[in-house]
Amino acid sequence: MTNQLAKEIGKTLTPPKDFFKWCESQIPIFEWSNKEKTIKSSERTGCELIKKRLTKNSRLTFSVKFYQFSIILVSKNRIEIQSHDYWQEIKEGKEILSKRLTNFERFENGKHIKAYNTYNTSGIMD
Repeated sequence: MTNQLAKEIGKTLTPPKDFFKWCESQIPIFEWSNKEKTIKSSERTGCELIKKRLTKNSRLTFSVKFYQFSIILVSKNRIEIQSHDYWQEIKEGKEILSKRLTNFERFENGKHIKAYNTYNTSGIMD
């Protein structure tokens, strides 16, 4: 979320670390290999491994995919729905994995707050 949205929303409930580990385990890693050399895009474990042949013309730089994961968090006083987006890029055979909280909803004290943070815009709706 942007700084302005973070101020308006306040403190959010924190997802468990295992949620983020699970999210990252759903994103594949790539491995290019030939007889002499092996290039692995990431050292993450527990992920799908996509194997490719390594040649002089192997494409080692590309955008892979966008992944979206949601979680519902509940406390004694509130319910939150959070969407976390991941973008995976491969540059020169190495993974660049970026994530961000993009959609947020809170139900608390009879109020329903919605906030969003897309690639170009962000806002809050009451």
